[in-house]
Amino acid sequence: MARAATRARAHSGLYGRLAEREELAARNGGRVVAASGQVYVGSPERLAAFRAGRPVALPAWDVPETARLGEDKRVLTWRRAVVWPDGEVAIRAATDDEMLADLGL
Repeated sequence: MARAATRARAHSGLYGRLAEREELAARNGGRVVAASGQVYVGSPERLAAFRAGRPVALPAWDVPETARLGEDKRVLTWRRAVVWPDGEVAIRAATDDEMLADLGL
């Protein structure tokens, strides 16, 4: 995946924290509930990408707010975050298929 330098910012430890959450979801029936009540739904594809150390694309709402590059919360449904192993994050528009999959449709 190519990086858009103007929209990327480094976040130390972010990739590791997201990988740990994906592993936890895999051990707990595919879901993790945060203290805030937000439910994270794991993905076998993301788990494989994390384990292989590849960039991972996930719904922008599943990335901590501090890593969302100031994205407006009202448009997160239509946005994807790509996180690289070095912790860089880029936010891009979701495709129609990605958006439907993220919503479980």
